[in-house]
Order: sequence, then C-alpha cells, then structure tokens
Amino acid sequence: MSSIRPYFRDLVTTFPAALIQSWKQERWNGVRLALGIYVFKSVGNGISTRLCQIENLAEATNYLDNFIGHELRHLPVEQALSDGGNVVELGVNIGITARWWLSLSPKIHTTGVDMMEEAIAYTTAKITALNQQDRWTGIVAAVGNERGELNVSFDDPLEGTNSIGATSGQQQRSVRMERLDDLCPDVQSITLLKVDIEGAGGIALEGAPRILSHTRWVVFEIHGDEETRRASAALIKAGFVLDHFFGRTMWWERKTPTA
Repeated sequence: MSSIRPYFRDLVTTFPAALIQSWKQERWNGVRLALGIYVFKSVGNGISTRLCQIENLAEATNYLDNFIGHELRHLPVEQALSDGGNVVELGVNIGITARWWLSLSPKIHTTGVDMMEEAIAYTTAKITALNQQDRWTGIVAAVGNERGELNVSFDDPLEGTNSIGATSGQQQRSVRMERLDDLCPDVQSITLLKVDIEGAGGIALEGAPRILSHTRWVVFEIHGDEETRRASAALIKAGFVLDHFFGRTMWWERKTPTA
C-alpha cells in the first residue's frame, strides 16, 4: 500500500502537467515519454526525442524534469550558447544534460566532471554514438576547495544522488578530489558552468576563483542551506548576481567583465 499511494498521487498531481509539457515539445513521442514515466514505469524499446534516443527510465525522467519541465532551461543562456562556447558541468550522471548543451550549437564544447568513472564512461559512449565525441571531454574526479583523497559510499554508480557526503551504501571506493581551477587550467572562457553535485557545490565554487573569473553564467542546483550559502557567497564575491530562480535551480549571471 505504501508504494501504491505515491504512484496514484503522482498520477493526479504531476502527470497531467507533465503530459501537456511533453506533448508541446515532443508531440506523440512526448506522450509516450510521460506515460512511460508515470504510468508504465518503462520506456520499452526506447523513445525517439529531439535530443536523442531515450533508452531507459532514468534518461526519460532526467530529460522530462530538466528540459521538458524547464528546470535547466533559461532563454538568455540558450541564446548565448547558440553562438557556441564552452560549457563545464560538475555532476554528469547519465549525460542527458551534456547531450543537451552539445545539441544547442555545433560550436559548443562540453567538459564534464564526475567522481564516478561509470558516469563518465556512460556519457562518453552516448555522445560518441551521436558522433559528437570531438566536442566532449570527460574528467573523473570529485570537486572541492582542496586537493586530496576521500572515501565515498554508494549503491549504484549511475544514481543521480551520489554524494561525497553519503555515509551508507553497499559499495565504497576511494576517489580523488581536485579544485576546479586545477582540473581545467587551459579553459579561458566559459559560457555556462553547471553545478549539481549533491551538497558539495559550495566547496566546489570556493575552489574555482579563476574559473569563475572566466565564466558568464552559472546554473546551480540547490540541495541544502549550507551548500547554498557557501555557493552564493563565492558567486557574489566573483561578481555574479542571481538572475533567475526556477524550482530548485538558481541561474547566476556575471555583471562584471570576465577576465
């Protein structure tokens, strides 16, 4: 009974709006996508979308939430990216976001950083299947305000909520932590920096003063008060102002000239 109640609650409260949004963006394949997520809990043999072939429920949910539901869409940023540029994203997971940035212009290069090597491998394979591997760089590392090694616990390496702060999980491994300034020493101009690393976004931005000085936009997903406080302080110090707030996502724009 406990698992049935959320199912029907989502059908009543969330599914109708998701169905309409999916229809507007993807027409009948969008209907299939919404039905697969909310009703059937499966996408069958896959669903073709304007972005890519959606092959599993995790990809479908990610695409619906972030790009059909507009969690990660902001018109001024998409207009800027239509001219090309560099995108750096912290937290790659299954690579739907990386594929989206690449789809906005053939002149975009995306660098993705994730502490799970499986996430980078999965995303690289999907981008290679789209013949866009020359515009993609994947880096395996956790990102923070200092260099070091740390042990992480997790169950599924492709689960989107994996965090350096997790204290339970059936698997453990040692991962290297790096400052973003050290991971991307050659990147001189960034149109968009996406930060979604489950509670560690604040310390990641504290370790990126040089990168921030070269960045025009930052999109940041909120996971807690302390992370948000530290991230906001780092961004304000670097000359950014909050431009847009949608759902759990903050969009920051630089109001001082980039370095």
